[in-house]
Formats: sequence, C-alpha cells, structure tokens
Amino acid sequence: ACIVHATFPARRLSQMKFEHPGASIAAHPECPPEVLRMADYIGSTSAIIEHCVAAPEDEWIVMTESGVRFSLERLAPHKTFY
Repeated sequence: ACIVHATFPARRLSQMKFEHPGASIAAHPECPPEVLRMADYIGSTSAIIEHCVAAPEDEWIVMTESGVRFSLERLAPHKTFY
C-alpha cells in the first residue's frame, strides 16, 4: 500500500464529514477500502482535479496528496477544499 494513502483512515474521514457535512468526498483509488466506500467520486489525482473543478459542488474533502489542494484552489478559487 502507498504510505501516503494509507494515512487516510476512515475515522479521520468520518470526522471531516462531521465537521463539513455539506462537503462531497473525492478519493484516490489507493485509499483504504473503508474510505472508498464513503467517497462520492473515486479517481486518479488528475481525474480528481478535473472532476472537482467541473462539478457543481462548492465544498470538497479530497483524499489524496495534500499538494493537490493548491492546484484545486488555483483552478477553482470559489470552492473550498479540505
């Protein structure tokens, strides 16, 4: 398993969803199965970026490398990413 993705336990995601109940969840396919079951969208890093930018939802919990957030914020500054 990829160490980056293995650090995203389902309990951490559940806490984020509790804190941000209106947020949709995008996850990289290498995340743990429990995380993938909670995801609204599963895709590669580039697919997550494309999807979150184009999707109508304005708030996202993104389960992939933290550096992706900067690309998302640059491409969709009107949206919120966690």
